[in-house]
Amino acid sequence: MLLIQNEVINVSNASNLETKKLLELSERKSLKYYNSLYTGFFSQLYIRSNSKINHFFDIEFGDSINEVKRKLQVVYSSIPIGGFLDVLCYKIKIGEHKIEVELHFYQNDLVFFKYAFPFIKNRGEIIHYLNQKYFKNVSHFGFISEGIMDPYDNCLRVCDKEVFTVMYLCRKSSFLAYLNE
Repeated sequence: MLLIQNEVINVSNASNLETKKLLELSERKSLKYYNSLYTGFFSQLYIRSNSKINHFFDIEFGDSINEVKRKLQVVYSSIPIGGFLDVLCYKIKIGEHKIEVELHFYQNDLVFFKYAFPFIKNRGEIIHYLNQKYFKNVSHFGFISEGIMDPYDNCLRVCDKEVFTVMYLCRKSSFLAYLNE
């Protein structure tokens, strides 16, 4: 099991390049980014898990930004995006992995979060951890290409392109209705 170290790693105003790009976007372009993100989540196949998908500080989808700030055990930055979202960003080290974390809030509710591993040393360790967390003792490695969905329709996707990223999305949030307006 991965252990969280109480070490904060150079927290900056924006956690990574993608967030910095979002800050520079107009509201219309920000909406396009999130629409693309949600479309990707809705077009993907998922393996069902009986385990609830949540953040590792016992933070759940729908938690308010103030609840999350109280639960976080790290120094974070708060960033408004496009006039309709707030993002909390921080960096943390888990085991040997340096992770950039973003938590996205719409109307004060957590709707999306992600862990980016810019310099991952062992992808297999992360995949194994996710498999153990969401499937206990059964091996389901198909989620790497398909994703995981919990009983509440929250989902998780692994993206292994430029930066190894694990993304989490609440499919039943009011943010989706806002995007579809």
